[in-house]
Amino acid sequence: MQVFMDWIRVVVVLQVLIQPCLSGTRQTQKTRSPENSLKLIQIWLRLVSALFTVEAEQVQYQSEFGGDVVLGCRFGLQPGLSVSASNLTVTWYWISSYPSREVYQLDNWVEQLAHQDPVYLGRATLLKEELKNNWAKLKISDLRISDSGTYQCLVQIGQEADYKEVLLSVTAPYKTVTKRLQKVDGGDEALLTCQADGYPEPSVQWQDGHGRPVNATTAVAPTPQQLFAVTSEIRVRFPDDNNYTCIFGGGYSATFLLADELHSTPPALNAALFVALGFVVTLTLLLAAFLYRRRKGQGFNRGNDEEKRIFNEGVVEETLRASWSVRSANLSEDEKLHIHTFVTETLPRRLQNNRGQPVGLQALVPEPGQTLFLEGPPGSGKSTVAQFLAFSRAAGSSNAPSGAIDLSGVHLVVHLDCSKVKGHLLQEVTRLLSAEEKVPMEEELRAALAGSSEVLLLLDGYREGNQVFDESLKRFLRDRSGCRVLITACPGQCRALRDTCTSAGVLRLHGTS
Repeated sequence: MQVFMDWIRVVVVLQVLIQPCLSGTRQTQKTRSPENSLKLIQIWLRLVSALFTVEAEQVQYQSEFGGDVVLGCRFGLQPGLSVSASNLTVTWYWISSYPSREVYQLDNWVEQLAHQDPVYLGRATLLKEELKNNWAKLKISDLRISDSGTYQCLVQIGQEADYKEVLLSVTAPYKTVTKRLQKVDGGDEALLTCQADGYPEPSVQWQDGHGRPVNATTAVAPTPQQLFAVTSEIRVRFPDDNNYTCIFGGGYSATFLLADELHSTPPALNAALFVALGFVVTLTLLLAAFLYRRRKGQGFNRGNDEEKRIFNEGVVEETLRASWSVRSANLSEDEKLHIHTFVTETLPRRLQNNRGQPVGLQALVPEPGQTLFLEGPPGSGKSTVAQFLAFSRAAGSSNAPSGAIDLSGVHLVVHLDCSKVKGHLLQEVTRLLSAEEKVPMEEELRAALAGSSEVLLLLDGYREGNQVFDESLKRFLRDRSGCRVLITACPGQCRALRDTCTSAGVLRLHGTS
């Protein structure tokens, strides 16, 4: 019996050692030193007679996209052996395909993140308080569809080791179904459309108010978040007092009540109503603008000693550009050389998308109306990127390295050092315009920044915690229309803001070349 148990342990240890090598030979050669390989062999030789087990908390886990999950495995100890007094190593791997990924490692009670796969940077951590209860629990935050797969929990205490595997499935239920009703021009038909994003790809069914199936046309397109954007539509003739319901996988649905939605107002009355409403709205806006301008003019003419300032879009742009031009002119030649070298040589090797894939430098320029996060550890070069973008635009695109980044669509970069902010967003921008604490015409400034697709708002070194600035930034991002926004931050320091900007893009910088 003892010989039989010894052979079982030999097979287990061989699988622990050989499987990562088979699934990631190239990656191992690049990231694992010969000393580590020798250490694994020594551990194997010592483990033949060891008695140690690891058990999974549960075999399968299912969590939702954007949420959190805790994967757990429990390890046993020999009688009289204390966890706190042990040489403990815990490693979690994702092993669903080649190459495998190292998700997290704790070696002798010290985090070892040098070999952590970039896709888990700032999202995976070990619940260390559970170790004293013999639990190795891995928490993964901000779940992505690509996080699905098989995870291996490997625990080593002293000369003993064992592992278990668990399966994680990340889904995105089609909870939000958007419906749209549109009359077809020149006919007696209406187009009913349902749209929703989720994962996995669903089947969409339509039925009328009597439960009878209705044929539909359904289109599916992938999203940058690896979800499926599903659009399904049917055509109906009117007058029609029936109801129609689209049903996505999971039972999420939307219902069209045609009696209310299609015939609530006769077509002729609809047209007349729209004309009347448009006329009233136009008059209201003209009156409001006249009163506002009149009141504004009176307010600025009350005292001869009060300084008069008029900020239109052109003045704001020229003043902000001049402000940064002065600062960039004060850069030493060594600083300018450092920025140029980093952008042309180092940055292309460090810049990746949110899936750990290399991307071109043009990805650093957000599209009109887009918010983009650039995350990386301290020293990775985030501030250097910010300086380069601001300097290049202020001094003219001719100063940019040839072919590096095209800023022709951006006429103004507003660069804020978030480590120094004290007030709300527009207060901080006005400090770039004047040394005084208060600059009038804040609404003009807001309009000049928020509405233009030629403005890039660059927030360098953002970190949550300044409630006044945080709330004003969220309002600005919610209300702006064309302004491009690039936010640089360390991983995990802007979670609440990222939750607010659900459609924002994310880029990452490695700490080493």
